[in-house]
Amino acid sequence: YYLEQRFLEPCGIPGERAAVPRGDAEDLEQECRRYEAFCRKHPADLQILGMGHTGHIGFNEPEDHFPEESHVVSLAPETVAANAEYFGSREQVPTKAVTVGIGTIMRAKKILLLVSGRSKAEITYRFLCGKITPQVPATILRLHPHVTAVIDEDALFAVREREPEWLRLRADIRKE
Repeated sequence: YYLEQRFLEPCGIPGERAAVPRGDAEDLEQECRRYEAFCRKHPADLQILGMGHTGHIGFNEPEDHFPEESHVVSLAPETVAANAEYFGSREQVPTKAVTVGIGTIMRAKKILLLVSGRSKAEITYRFLCGKITPQVPATILRLHPHVTAVIDEDALFAVREREPEWLRLRADIRKE
C-alpha cells in the first residue's frame, strides 16, 4: 500500500511492473512462496529499504533469528502506530504483512537504506553502534559489502550525542 501510494503512483509506474509482495493476497503463505520464487529467479540489483522504529527492514520485525525467505509477519505495535496515518486510523492498519526475507534482501547486489526523523534516533544508534542482532534486524546490513545508508541529521541525533567520534571516523572514510 505504502509503495503504491508514495512511490509507484507518483512516479507513474503501473503496479504490474513492480516486484512487490501482495499483502492483500487471498492466501498469504502461497504469496510468500510465489514472491520468493520470483526473487530467486530475478535477484535484485538494487534493494531500496527504509528502517522502521523497531529497526525492521522490509517488515522483518525484531525476532530471535534472521528469517531467510519471504514470510508472513505480525506487525509490532510500533509499526502499526507508525502506519496509521497512511490508513486513516490505527484500527484500519493491517496487523500482518508479507515481507521479503533477510536472506533475500542480502542477496541484492547493492542496498540503499533510508532513515529519517528524530523518532528514529535511538534505533539508528542501535543500528550503527550496537551489536548485530535479529532484535534490530537492520544491523545485518552491516555485513553486506555494498550498502549506502542515507540518514538525516534528526535520525543521527543519538549517535552524535553519544558517539561523536564514530561519525568523524566515517566522515574521514567517505572523503577518501
